[in-house]
Amino acid sequence: HDTQLRDILITGGDALMNTDRQLKHLLDELYFMSKRKYEANQNRKEKYAQMSRIRLGSRLLVFIPQRITDKLVKILGDFKKRASQIGFNQFVIQTHFESAIEITPEVKEAVAKILSVGWIVTNQEVFIPAVSVRGHTIRLRKALNDIGILPYYTFSVKGFKENSTNFTNNARVAQEIKEEKYIGIYNKEIDKEIVQLASDSTNLIKNAKS
Repeated sequence: HDTQLRDILITGGDALMNTDRQLKHLLDELYFMSKRKYEANQNRKEKYAQMSRIRLGSRLLVFIPQRITDKLVKILGDFKKRASQIGFNQFVIQTHFESAIEITPEVKEAVAKILSVGWIVTNQEVFIPAVSVRGHTIRLRKALNDIGILPYYTFSVKGFKENSTNFTNNARVAQEIKEEKYIGIYNKEIDKEIVQLASDSTNLIKNAKS
């Protein structure tokens, strides 16, 4: 009954730590809830916000890419087919690669499976001292694009003393901002093309390169 809800993020620590059965249950309940909202909207004069995006937050794609089994991929694909008919248009696995050396053949295979059923993979890099060497994140972004992962954003660690060992110095943060502005600059026409990347996962690698 929420009038503004349109985006669901399942984390809990790590969404893919759920068993296949648990994850299917979560997705089924989400589908039924969204379907009720979609059908009720047909008779509402003032429409509620339509469900449009689901994200699963997980770092298992980095640590245990073997978690992306054929059974899991089928669950994701089946949900995508059903949910696309009631308004959903973005299906996202959101992960956290920190370095290009984390990208293995197993990771590449797992990503290909996810893309094949209409989901995309995005990456949030946590900007800590270990990966703040000049040029490191540029190399990571290029390596991610090569296997079909879209760099989502770079996250600068915040908090208090318990996180102090992960703080990157201000000079490196400033340098990273400069590198991103220089490397990532594009015009409004390209901006429109980039937005469309998320809607065509099966051709994502080819489209990103072109």
